Amino acid sequence: MDDKNQEISQVSFFLAKPENTFDTVLDAEAKAEERDEFSQNEIEIGDASCRFIYFETTSHKKNPKWLDFLNTQIEEKLSFSAVSKNPNGLLMVSVDDRVLLAAFGRSSASLLDKKRLENDFGIRTAMNMCGNEEIRQTKSQSNTITTTQIDRQVSRPSDSFVFGLSEAEDLKYISAHMKGNNLVTLQGKDRLTIKVLGKDKLTWERLIDQCKDFLVAYSKEDYKALFPNYKNFTPATDDETKQLDAALLNALKNKHLDKIQLCIPEFISDDDYSFSYSNKKKQEDLVYSHIDISQLYDHLDVDKMDANYLRNKVIYAYSLEEDRVLPYKKWPIYTCLIFESKIGDTCFILADGKWARVEDEFYRAIIEFSQNKVKVEDCLDNCRNIPINDDTDMKNKEEIFNNKACEANPAWVKFDRAKLQIGSGRKDKEFCDILAIFEDGVADIIHCKPLKDASSMNYLFSQAKFYGDAFLQDHVFLGEIRGYIEASACAQKQAYLDHIKEEIEAIHGHDYRVRLWLLYDWKEAVPTMEGIPLIAKYEMMLMHDHMRRVCKFRDIIVSFVPVKKANYTRGKKPKAA
Repeated sequence: MDDKNQEISQVSFFLAKPENTFDTVLDAEAKAEERDEFSQNEIEIGDASCRFIYFETTSHKKNPKWLDFLNTQIEEKLSFSAVSKNPNGLLMVSVDDRVLLAAFGRSSASLLDKKRLENDFGIRTAMNMCGNEEIRQTKSQSNTITTTQIDRQVSRPSDSFVFGLSEAEDLKYISAHMKGNNLVTLQGKDRLTIKVLGKDKLTWERLIDQCKDFLVAYSKEDYKALFPNYKNFTPATDDETKQLDAALLNALKNKHLDKIQLCIPEFISDDDYSFSYSNKKKQEDLVYSHIDISQLYDHLDVDKMDANYLRNKVIYAYSLEEDRVLPYKKWPIYTCLIFESKIGDTCFILADGKWARVEDEFYRAIIEFSQNKVKVEDCLDNCRNIPINDDTDMKNKEEIFNNKACEANPAWVKFDRAKLQIGSGRKDKEFCDILAIFEDGVADIIHCKPLKDASSMNYLFSQAKFYGDAFLQDHVFLGEIRGYIEASACAQKQAYLDHIKEEIEAIHGHDYRVRLWLLYDWKEAVPTMEGIPLIAKYEMMLMHDHMRRVCKFRDIIVSFVPVKKANYTRGKKPKAA
């Protein structure tokens, strides 16, 4: 085949954010011009301007570990070595005022400044151009008690219904046939890969036309109706991030803290860890039983505060078991901040160190749910204002609340710290914190957690969903629950055993209520649903919908429960509750 008729069957494209050029998308620290055999060529194809950067990489191979291991028993040692060179190319295409980048070879993508690339270009374009009927493969993430990555692949292209994606999963990747052409497959995540068979292989002209089609497809919003599992949070632009960071810093410097939360961006047990803002070698670190936004003013220089300053300052975990600050278990303060702000009428949320735009319709759905569908009730009087401080460990403990609540209500069964088994798994599950039967004959499955941050609340909601599913479906778990009740000291345990039947087929969600008890310090104002972070309201909405519509539980009821806490700081006497 002569040069003019050369074609290519597969290529992957990134898309630069608007206003970027061939020069700005390159990472200055990558120093492309210093690479071996570096060359750069300018190309014009129709109305598209292109630049092609070429360089080579060299890899040296030596004995693999398994050969070194075997050599320990061999008299004449074996030695392997090889040198290989690999070509790498970066094709930059400027068309319709946008820059697309095709990376060839193993190392070419290392030249790119990732912050200047659209991180959803591949998946959004693939969803819009392929639809939801000829899907081959998906990857999604389920945010339950343990974040789970889920890969699905089918033997033949199928619609999204066959894949069984649940609303609680975030779609991360898709591979599908292009609408009306099963010779073309698109794969999308941050980059978009096109694979072409037969007569439609890409010539230079087709490649440029395809780039134009990609840009048109990326700008559409068809994916919202086709793939409701795709996130309703869009990454904020650089300009939006600057405005939002400014709003955050203004709130921090002026101590407008009503919409700011400080929390570890993963679930971490209050009973096992405390926290410190330092890890000193020669001085004793100040350790807190729990973190609070007000503590920042004792450890940060407000005058120096900006986004980078907050990224460089960290919070350490302090292990009660090891009695030391853990230098390896730490989180940047910026990553620990949850803050909601608006630009115009659009809501943005900072979570896990990233700003995201909340889609308008999705935002309205969350607010409507929290205002109209969440049932909030007071807890029993004898569960209010229970002291939960442990002066020996200098911690406020949920376990103490559960113990004292059950002591005040001897007809209840305490499942907190139970070691139960689900399926063939380990015996380390709880079912709930407290099980109670009230006068109407409906059993209440009660889950408790301190009201301190979105991570804790999300864990509570995930825990309720996880155990609710297992209770209705797993016969091993059901047997473990009944056995635990039978072995308990509860004087009314027979009433529970009569209510919870032996056969899984006889367990119906309508016979149970799920209660979510959020424990807050009695000295603080009574919390409301309005004050709960948006991201926690979203997780509650997913849980509530599943528990009511799928599991058919009679009701989901939230209670804000006041408890007496002590404010512990290592080396100081606790403040009175």
